[in-house]
Amino acid sequence: MMEHFALDTRVTCQYARHFDTGEAPSSTEDVQALLRLSTSRAFGQSVEVLQHLTHAIMDQRMHSGPPDKVLPARPDANGTPPSARFLNGIVREYCDEWLATEETPDFLAGKPIATTHRFGHLAGYGGRYYSYLMARAGAGLIWQKGFAGDPWSTAFGRVGVFPLNTFTALTAKMGPAFARMRQHIHNMQFVLFQRYRDYLLRHGGEQRPAFMLKRLLGDSAEAVHSSSLSPEALASGLFEDVAACEETAKRMFEMDNQPGLKRIV
Repeated sequence: MMEHFALDTRVTCQYARHFDTGEAPSSTEDVQALLRLSTSRAFGQSVEVLQHLTHAIMDQRMHSGPPDKVLPARPDANGTPPSARFLNGIVREYCDEWLATEETPDFLAGKPIATTHRFGHLAGYGGRYYSYLMARAGAGLIWQKGFAGDPWSTAFGRVGVFPLNTFTALTAKMGPAFARMRQHIHNMQFVLFQRYRDYLLRHGGEQRPAFMLKRLLGDSAEAVHSSSLSPEALASGLFEDVAACEETAKRMFEMDNQPGLKRIV
């Protein structure tokens, strides 16, 4: 979630400083260079997510049964390691529609290449590598719903938690120091609390993440019983995040190709 804030140009320009002078970006060239830095995460996101998806599927399948049943011990006639065949099968099963080539290039054919041997997370996650994608999907849903339009928004999901009468009763015995506050509350009709802070950040690890995220993304306290965390909703959050990144990258390329615009490397 913090990556969304830190790499948003509207936020970056508030804290980014020149490494030598300590000055904030001011010239057009500075702003353009900062924009490239902020949008660097946008390039190649669809390919990266595709890799995460295939690795997550492989991780779950390899931890779903006895090793000798899930992964045969012997390489094939071409010398391809079993783990490489395993991953290639997943890629062909789920990704053929988006792959540029259907066959292995000639210079790789028959080579004992095993991507899984370079997949360091395989040993430690035990079938839970998908949590990276779930976290990104949840962050994407929060960002798109509350902060994409304005990362400085303090109004995201503000709700009236305490009705006026309830709040007045709670503060009635606190003396004259609260009289002005009660009058202000009377004019507002309800007390506003920041949802992101109160529903998510303040609890730390006290509550289950799914409960907090459902409540944050819902329109009411009853949202915990809704389908805000359904697989479809999470997939939508991930899709929107990737789509936003790809759109940012597209605009960057278009800007670089505009005549008369100085190219910043």
